[in-house]
Amino acid sequence: MNLNIFYVIYIRMIKKTKAQKQAEYRLKKRNEIGDTEYKRLEAERQRNKYNANKPQIIIDKLDDNNPLDILKPLNKRPKPIPTISLATNTIKSYISASKILYKFYTKKILPNDHEIIKMINSQPYKYKIIKNDFIFLFDDIIFKDITTRFKTRLDILYGIISRIYGFSTIVKKLAPYVKVINDINFTNRANRIIPDNIIKAVSFDKEIIIKKIQDANLNNYEQIIAFLTLLLPTRRLHDYRFTKNIHSAPSPNIDKSFNYYFNNDIYIFNTKNKKYDIINLLPEITSLINSNDEFILGKFYSQSSLSKLFSSIMLKIFNIKISATLIRILYASYLRSLNLNSKAWEDKAIKMGHSLSQNIKYSFVSPN
Repeated sequence: MNLNIFYVIYIRMIKKTKAQKQAEYRLKKRNEIGDTEYKRLEAERQRNKYNANKPQIIIDKLDDNNPLDILKPLNKRPKPIPTISLATNTIKSYISASKILYKFYTKKILPNDHEIIKMINSQPYKYKIIKNDFIFLFDDIIFKDITTRFKTRLDILYGIISRIYGFSTIVKKLAPYVKVINDINFTNRANRIIPDNIIKAVSFDKEIIIKKIQDANLNNYEQIIAFLTLLLPTRRLHDYRFTKNIHSAPSPNIDKSFNYYFNNDIYIFNTKNKKYDIINLLPEITSLINSNDEFILGKFYSQSSLSKLFSSIMLKIFNIKISATLIRILYASYLRSLNLNSKAWEDKAIKMGHSLSQNIKYSFVSPN
């Protein structure tokens, strides 16, 4: 028998493993649909896998097929050009949106050293180059297409162009659309549905929480996360993700891209609303913190890894997967149920990183 034929027969007789078959299928699929679409579908598959058995808040989404009415531009720019630096995640979001928009309407790749990216990173930039390269924004037909095709990104686009000199015309045109989108999203959030089994499963009673955490077989760092988000007014996980241990009160010139723990208090600098605050921790939390660690959670987590860890902790405590956002909604709803006076409610809302009006909007009232 010819050796080449023998080799082919031999190879075919070797049984492929499940992993090999899956790898071949993924490669075939990637070649069929292209890298971009494959990555999008794979990201969606991973999200679905992560969200399996995780309670979903039911919120109506914007109808992508329903174009917005043509709106009249504002006579006056709503606000002057912002000068405050952007948070890391906002920078990533703005750069991503800029690249997507630029590629779609110019069919070219936006360079990483482009002037608009310098602007987003709060670096000196040449606004005339941005205006020349993004001139398509000033075309009425394209602008209308953007308000339909990219309606879910209009607030991001507004955030970008509102920071650039020479774009006041677009700011005044876009602002009414952003308001309409925000009003729609607010109505949809107000009409959200949270399953009863979640509401009944989660308690913010101190004694119940302590007992459940003790019974959940959590390590020290998991207990810290649980106590921070269940015993205190529930802040964003982001705030604790960036919290470092220090050995004296923070000085005025300390790096404010982090938050700091010292002597039972967390000093909040890096937070979404940019408002400085001091959070006093309970003994149940401070007794668990190892001051020799760089970060109070033991290490610096990525946003996604901490979110997944949080859901796994809630699963151990309440026997159901719950996101950090949902816990904040439930805590805001808990505050609403306490019948606090406006001052007491506002004080708790501020500790969550909210204004009182935001906290009211954030809370959930069961239709029953």
